[in-house]
This record gives sequence, C-alpha cells and structure tokens, in this order.
Amino acid sequence: MMDKVVTSGEKLNNYLSLSKEEKAFFEECERKGNQSLPLHVPLSWLERIEGEDCPLRKQSVPHINEFTSTGEELLDPIGDRRHSPLKGLIHHYDDRVLVLITDRCAMYCRHCFRRHFTGRGGALKESEIDSILDYLEEHKEVHEVIISGGDALMAPYNRLEYLLNGLNDLKRPLVKRVGTRLPLVYPDIISERILNLLGAQKSLWLVMQINHVKELSPAAIGIIQEIRKRGIPMLNQAVLLKGVNDSVEAQINLSYALIEEGIKPYYLFQGDLAKGTSHFRVPLDRALELYEELGKRVSHLALPRFGLDLPGGGGKVNLEASSMVRKDEEYYYFRNGKGQVGRYPREEE
Repeated sequence: MMDKVVTSGEKLNNYLSLSKEEKAFFEECERKGNQSLPLHVPLSWLERIEGEDCPLRKQSVPHINEFTSTGEELLDPIGDRRHSPLKGLIHHYDDRVLVLITDRCAMYCRHCFRRHFTGRGGALKESEIDSILDYLEEHKEVHEVIISGGDALMAPYNRLEYLLNGLNDLKRPLVKRVGTRLPLVYPDIISERILNLLGAQKSLWLVMQINHVKELSPAAIGIIQEIRKRGIPMLNQAVLLKGVNDSVEAQINLSYALIEEGIKPYYLFQGDLAKGTSHFRVPLDRALELYEELGKRVSHLALPRFGLDLPGGGGKVNLEASSMVRKDEEYYYFRNGKGQVGRYPREEE
C-alpha cells in the first residue's frame, strides 16, 4: 500500500501543480535538513483535490507558513508531557485517560497539534501496554479510556487487540473511545478484521475528525455504513480551520451531512496554539460569532459543543458555557473545571 501514498515533495509535484508557497516549504526543509511534520498523503485523497483553495488540499499539502511561529505558540500546546505518568499515557482528567497507542497516521494533517510526537517513533510495545494496564488497575477512578495517537487504527492489529483485551480483563466497566481519521483519509486499508474487532467490544465509541463535507467521499461513506452495521456509535470532533470550514454555511453543511450518516457532531474545537499552525487559526472573536450564528440555524442534534484546550495543559473549557471570566485587549480568560483560570490570545486575521 505504500506505493499509494505520497511522502516527498518531488512525488507530490507529479500529482499537483504546487504553488509558490507550497514549493517554498520543501525548499526550506531542504535548507534546514528537516520537516516539522512528515509528509504522508494517500493518493486517493490527492485525487479528490480541486484547485488551490480546496479544503482537502489545505489540510494535507504543506505550506511555507508552517515555518512561521508566533510568540504564543508551543511545542506541546495542551500540556501532554505535564500529565504523562507513563510512556503513551496521558492522565489529565481524574475520570479518564488517553492512550497514545501509535504515533502513525495515514495522513499527517498540516494543522496537527501533536506534531512534536506524530510520525517519530512507532507503536507501543506489549510491555508498555502492560504498564498502562497496571496503572489503570491501581487507578479505580478512571472510567473512560481514549485510544488515539497518531491514529489508533494505524496501530498494528495485534497491539490494538492486545490493549482492548487487556482493558476488558480489568473486570470493571470502562468506556472506550477510539480516535481515528482512517475512514476519511484512507478507507481502502480498513479491514473487515479491524471492523469486527471494534464491533465485538462493549461500550466502545468511534470518534472521528471530519472537518469538511468534502471529506465524506463515497468510499468513506461506505466504510461508515459498515461501522454502523456493527452497532458502533460514532462521534465527530471537528477543528475550526481558517480557509477550510470557517463559515456558517460550511459548518451547517457538515453538521447535517454527519447526522444523515449516523454521526453525532460532538465537538468543534478552536485551534490549539501549536507551533507552525497560526495560518489555520480563526481569531477567537470571529469564531465565537460564527458559533453563535450556527446555534441559531441548526438543531441541537446537529450542533456540536464549542471547545478550547487552554494552552500549556490548563484543560478543556466549553466556550458556549459560563467558563469565560473576562477579556481584555490581548486575551480571553477562562475558568476550567478545577476552578483555575487560563488565557487564550485575541489574534488578528
């Protein structure tokens, strides 16, 4: 399957006529001897790109702006390292943990907030999974395990099966969330064996990141229908991205397309302050206005919650709730679930 994936600027230029800014990215990589985030795009995704402003292109093709960083941006924008007691385990909230089972994705999205981690190592070993299971055995307060990465479904089958079996063996009710973009970016490599493994689990939810209705290709819809046949509930966590989905109409079209396919719009996230992603972030002033208008025009079934992760590990806040404390000319200030106050910058267009 690797021959159906583009991993170099030279090969990418064979399929797309790269813009000056896109070419400049690869020239800068060559000059510096590295990329901030690897290039990895399935051909099936590239073949659906239409024009320079296509939302598929903006999410997958590197741009020179990835080498631009603002003073507010961080390598670890949501504080994973602060809350990681073991390799591959993030315990940020008392009742749930995040397991980063692999750092691999079928496509490295250019807005990735975990770019300090993504595509740099591999999957957890069974011994490392055992350590995580031991930790969960001791921490009875944990009721939910989020399996992500990278992309959880890009982990070797035997490692994912080993983790799921280990969670089942803990002999207490645990809700499992599996995070993936694979049904959208590379549905061809999702096997029936993977689908059956997920379908055999109790209390398992599949959480996807679908940012634009154009991602719902016929092949993607076909896999989503196979997931539904196995009784697996699905949620969507979209990211608000400048030039991709930052209009009320784009959000309305996405929300109704999702619920028509049996996917609940769960969260819409404001962009994290990850280094090299400022060109994707919608200024929060405008984002709040957009969400307010969206709430007036769609049903509650079609309306996601609007969330933001406070920079540096302050935790998630719901922007439609009473979490805002105040604002000044430079920042918004929000109170998290533990009563702590964090801030998020008021950026300009």
